[in-house]
Amino acid sequence: MLAWATPAGAKTTERVSLSSTCQPGNNLSASPGMSADGRYVVFESDASNLVPGDGNAFTDIFVRDRQTGTTEIVSVSTLGAQADGRSYEPAITPDGRYVVFTSEATTLLDGGGDTNGRNDVFLRDRLFRTTERVSISSAEDQGTGPSGGGFSVGISDDGRFVVFPSHARNFAPGGVSNGFEQIYVRDRCVSNGNPVDGCIPGTVRVSESTAGDEGNSTSQRPVISGNGTSPP
Repeated sequence: MLAWATPAGAKTTERVSLSSTCQPGNNLSASPGMSADGRYVVFESDASNLVPGDGNAFTDIFVRDRQTGTTEIVSVSTLGAQADGRSYEPAITPDGRYVVFTSEATTLLDGGGDTNGRNDVFLRDRLFRTTERVSISSAEDQGTGPSGGGFSVGISDDGRFVVFPSHARNFAPGGVSNGFEQIYVRDRCVSNGNPVDGCIPGTVRVSESTAGDEGNSTSQRPVISGNGTSPP
């Protein structure tokens, strides 16, 4: 599968799974998403020729800028370390600045902080060129189970809130006792790159009753509103 973009007005189709020198990807590309204005297209790819030096042999996440004709890899650490595992199923904010995705990699956190051996959810800030893990508890503990996957990570328009599913049992106060996948929202307390005054980053479970009881079966495929706080 290749990643394509079709401008509605022009009624044309263009391939976007290209390198910055317009070389077609040498392997499969899939799971595309697009910014609100159609300029940026995010996708996952097994190709190794979309950016120079891509030698990790794993599925990576890329963003194609249709205006400048350039392609960048976003499934890398803040310092640029390549992922040592598969990254997949991205979502992009309407302005194209933030990308969230699921990854099996352990190298996306500089300093070796990813040691849980589980899929995690990461956020890439394309403007500041930083990568952070968002599938963590309010105390910033890493998950005891896998998070993300299933085309089910989402992000608010300003990049502040990230929604994701997880089998981790340590993200909600009191934990999860039944072992079912739950839905969580991470508040980064950063809106459009600016810290939110008086805000403390945290993770809350949203697949629960009004009384706070955890879901008694599997919860999947969450959707988040543009502002992250009201129904979509």
